[in-house]
Amino acid sequence: MTTTLATDGRQREYLESLRGLSVHVAIFAIVNLLIFLIDMLTRGSPWLFYPLLGWGCGVVMHAEAVLFSRQSRGLARTTGPVALRPHTVHASGS
Repeated sequence: MTTTLATDGRQREYLESLRGLSVHVAIFAIVNLLIFLIDMLTRGSPWLFYPLLGWGCGVVMHAEAVLFSRQSRGLARTTGPVALRPHTVHASGS
């Protein structure tokens, strides 16, 4: 039972990490689209590449940490609809 709870906890942690990564990527895309539009409306040199590259490096490092960590290698295969159920802890009778 303890092993199952530990695995469930790791699966939940992995799913939360994936959710955090997806939020990071979505915000990155939206903000950089706005930066692109502002850059196109203003005259001058294209400055949008500086925040794009800087923040892009951060997104890549975040993705690497979530997707290629030791913990996620084994959990990515076992994470499925079962891991999305609400977490419940049952007290044993003994």
